[in-house]
Amino acid sequence: MQPRNIQIGCAYLVIGAPGSNLTNRVHTWIQEQPATVCIHVSETPIRVEHIRTLHTTTRAGTHTHAIVWIPNAHQLHASVANALLKFLEEPPPNISTVLSSPSTD
Repeated sequence: MQPRNIQIGCAYLVIGAPGSNLTNRVHTWIQEQPATVCIHVSETPIRVEHIRTLHTTTRAGTHTHAIVWIPNAHQLHASVANALLKFLEEPPPNISTVLSSPSTD
């Protein structure tokens, strides 16, 4: 069977209500992507320094493709959200970002 050539976008917002098994679904989807490294930003709370480190790490370009996963995006402080916005506006090559949240609020 030939591997599928799937185009992965640069950013996704995944929304799922509590109890929807969102975390497992996102993790499974990431594992299914070919030649992918997952960078899971799981610090609580996520700080501006974490986003800056993420920016530096992903610009190093030592990976074929990486998916950055930021769970509970709805809990980001405004300053962290602004730092993340800069990262999303100028995405590094071969990087996809997945933000997950239980709701759109």
